[in-house]
Amino acid sequence: GTSGALQRTTTFKLTVKELNFSLSHGGDKSTEQAIPVTNVITAKLLSGNMAPVSFSYSVDDPSAGITASFSPSASCTPNQPPDSRCSITMTITPSGTTPPKPDYKITVKGKIGSVERATTFNLEVTPAPPFDFSLSATNNPLSVTQGGAVNNTITVKREAGIPASVLLSYSVD
Repeated sequence: GTSGALQRTTTFKLTVKELNFSLSHGGDKSTEQAIPVTNVITAKLLSGNMAPVSFSYSVDDPSAGITASFSPSASCTPNQPPDSRCSITMTITPSGTTPPKPDYKITVKGKIGSVERATTFNLEVTPAPPFDFSLSATNNPLSVTQGGAVNNTITVKREAGIPASVLLSYSVD
C-alpha cells in the first residue's frame, strides 16, 4: 500500500488445492441370469471445491449382455465437510443369455471436470434355475348362484428361473 511518499508491501503464501476425490463400491456381487443386483457407489471429495460427480460404467466383456443404471441419477454432489461424500445406487442386470461366469469386471468411472477416478468390482453370474411359478386365487373357495356371475383374481408368481410367459386356462369340475 502507499500513503504519500510511504510504500509498504507484505507477502503471503497461497496454496491452491488440486481437485481430488476417491470412488468406492459396496463390494463384489453375485446374481443369477436375468436377476438385477445393486451396488452402492460412493464418491468422497478429498480436496478442492465441491462439484457434481458424473458416473459411467463399463463391463470387461461387452458382449455378455450386462446392463446397468444409476439412481436417483448418474451424478451426485458431495456433501459439505466434514462428510464430503455422496452415493448413488447402481443396478446391474445380466440378460437371460449372459454366460455364467464368476468374475465379470464392472468398472465405474466418476468424473469432475477433467479429473477422473475409477473403482472396479467383480460380478458373479450364476445359471438361472429352471423356470417355475405358482398360482393363487384371491377368493377360494368361491360360490355363485346358478345363472349368476362371479369374478376372481388369479395371481401368477415367478418362483425361480428366468421370467417367462404363462398361459392361463381353466376347467370346470
